[in-house]
Amino acid sequence: MCNTTKNGDRNISKLYIIGNGFDIHHGLKTNYSYYGDFLKKNHPEVYEWFNSLTDLRTRIDFKGTWSEVEKSLEIDFDALMERAFQYYPDMMDDNPKWDDMRITIDEHTRYVDEFTGKYFSEWLNNLDFTNVQPDLRLPQDGLYLNFNYTDTLSRLYEIPDENVLHIHGSLKLLNSTLNDEEIHNTIQFGSSELNESIVEQYKESYNDNEFYGVSIEPCLLGINHYITMASKDLNRNYEPLRKFLQRGDIDSVTILGHSVLKADYPYYRDVIVPALHDCSWHLYYHDDGRESILNFIGKFQLRNFELKEW
Repeated sequence: MCNTTKNGDRNISKLYIIGNGFDIHHGLKTNYSYYGDFLKKNHPEVYEWFNSLTDLRTRIDFKGTWSEVEKSLEIDFDALMERAFQYYPDMMDDNPKWDDMRITIDEHTRYVDEFTGKYFSEWLNNLDFTNVQPDLRLPQDGLYLNFNYTDTLSRLYEIPDENVLHIHGSLKLLNSTLNDEEIHNTIQFGSSELNESIVEQYKESYNDNEFYGVSIEPCLLGINHYITMASKDLNRNYEPLRKFLQRGDIDSVTILGHSVLKADYPYYRDVIVPALHDCSWHLYYHDDGRESILNFIGKFQLRNFELKEW
């Protein structure tokens, strides 16, 4: 049922869920293709690295949406380890090449820090807001669950920061002193399916190997670092989200430009819909998004809803 918790003297009654389509609707060039163009022009080695992962991806139907970009970071670690084992130390050789396995891992994962960290934030910080204008009626006392990193809500609509939850982080929290890992922890970008259990499985499999400490363990450290930089932990965001939804007496949910059945679907399944199922739902879609919205409505058996095309 809908939340009925009061927030002091205020009764915030409307929740707006903001996705990348919101920024695109306002003319911001936030499609992945623009990030790809930015990398190709300014950091071609990283652009080429990402495209070179094709034969290691667990999915090959990559078309360039953000959900697919994040999914494409799920590389086939078994195949990667097989490549590393082609350089297994040879004790019959005068130089066993203890480091060659780790070097192989590094060659395939070396630019993940920049892709999800420094260059990603650099691109976002250089988005052009010059001709961007507000064209929606958004209440300043509403609650805004923002899946974007940008500050479009405050720039265009003067929505107070305290009414916005940037579920994956905000560019406002970045500064020039942060390293790649700190940037990634501030703005979460990556797959929600990657986790360190993969490395634990490899440890169990190879722990008794005679060269574990000198050759195999460094490989696993490299894979673990890749997973850290290429993933986001949705579970750690659940509690802040629950608390945010309890701030007001929410009677309606409006979704603006968010892909409800893709990478962020677990938020709806585990937190948002269970808390707000009986609210009125207003779902905006663009182009071919209608089918996805209808599937979402059917999956959760929403009864009180309205569809609107942008």
